[in-house]
Amino acid sequence: MASRFKTSKYRSAFSYVYKKEFWVNDLNVGSNLNSNGHHIASSCQYVAFNHDSNSQGSIAVLPLGSCGRFSSFPLIAGHAGFVTNFAFSPFDDSLLATGAEDKLVKLWRIPDGGIQGVYSTAAATLDPMEARIEDIAFHPSADNVCAVSAGSCVKLWDLEKCAQKAALGGHEDTVQSISWHGDGTLLATICKDGKTRKLRIFDPRADKCIKEGTAHSALKDASVLWLGDTNFVATAGYGITRDVELALWDIQDTSKPVALQTLGSATGSPMLFYDKDSQLLFIASKSESTIHFFELTDKAPFLSKGPHVCQCSTQVKGLTAVPKRAVDVMACQIVRFLQLAQTAMIPIGYHIQRKSTSEFHADLFPDTACGLPAMTAQQWFEGTNEKVALVSLNPANSKKPSVEVVKPAATEPATAPPMKPTSVDKPMEKTAAPEKQKEPMEKTAAPEKQKEPMEKTAA
Repeated sequence: MASRFKTSKYRSAFSYVYKKEFWVNDLNVGSNLNSNGHHIASSCQYVAFNHDSNSQGSIAVLPLGSCGRFSSFPLIAGHAGFVTNFAFSPFDDSLLATGAEDKLVKLWRIPDGGIQGVYSTAAATLDPMEARIEDIAFHPSADNVCAVSAGSCVKLWDLEKCAQKAALGGHEDTVQSISWHGDGTLLATICKDGKTRKLRIFDPRADKCIKEGTAHSALKDASVLWLGDTNFVATAGYGITRDVELALWDIQDTSKPVALQTLGSATGSPMLFYDKDSQLLFIASKSESTIHFFELTDKAPFLSKGPHVCQCSTQVKGLTAVPKRAVDVMACQIVRFLQLAQTAMIPIGYHIQRKSTSEFHADLFPDTACGLPAMTAQQWFEGTNEKVALVSLNPANSKKPSVEVVKPAATEPATAPPMKPTSVDKPMEKTAAPEKQKEPMEKTAAPEKQKEPMEKTAA
């Protein structure tokens, strides 16, 4: 964790909004994005997003790195209502879980080569929930374990067996957001409780709430995010003045936050993202056009606001961060977001200025999560706790060439931006306890890379 009295190399991070030639254009997101979800999600190979929300029941899925104009978008269509939330498995780039207003969670196996046309064959469907799906969160270290919030309940699922294993109750109203501790031993929730938004900390395997506190006082949407392996939880919501609040909580005492930042007025749901390698916390709100970041420190005031504010090209409809193994490390890119706008998907990179981009800067990129599970679902539910192994992001240490994905040939030609995973990918199928071995994966053809100038956006 960064020290309050030591100058951090990450505080100088600046954002770069990619040029329009690297956007996915001609989207029709629509105006019916009526959920607390982020409306866009990414793995190291694919990106999924709400498209044409008025059509209901479907989301678009493209290879990560796609750009240009599409005559039509490949769709996953299998729900009877608006798809409210979806997430990729952290251990399988082709496994996508979707939840919708029809109270169902479905699992989808994206075929090799991506989706063509409309894909409607789900790999599995979980038992119906009591209300529409609000949030989906995969376990950070156990394979095929997932938490799903719907109505006032959070349920834990063994996805390998499609079996419900636990139900976390005690919430008075809708659970809007959930987040795992970095090692997966605890789960945080934020819920509508009367006229406030309440934070709760659960021991999920014991089905026990161990801490709770009032997070935000306004009735508007709120989000929660656990900051990696630390004891800190961040929440974002609205205060009595209707300004966006960012609160930091030490789970040892949830009676009051250890830090509270006010970011001005906004209208949409706040979204939180944390990069544990750089210890940077990002916040953006739907229907706004700015992204702020804070650095987590080990002493008061705990949150140090970064001097740079990203000014997005257009209003934010949704936002996601690509996995760390997919950032462009040779361009000193520490984080890359994909912004969902009304008519486009826009990449936004956060970079550190360095004189040389021809060498790997190890001080900027510590070893990161390797993308392989540390244990099976059965092991975790039986009480095992393990952390995932780490892997170097140095391309020279990769065991095989990077995998690059590009848009289908049917679209207009364009040069793909530098969006490539910097480590090997995961096996497509897993059963028992994982063996730390990887299967070969076919590469898709990729166009010649062209580097963009590293220009700063207006602060």
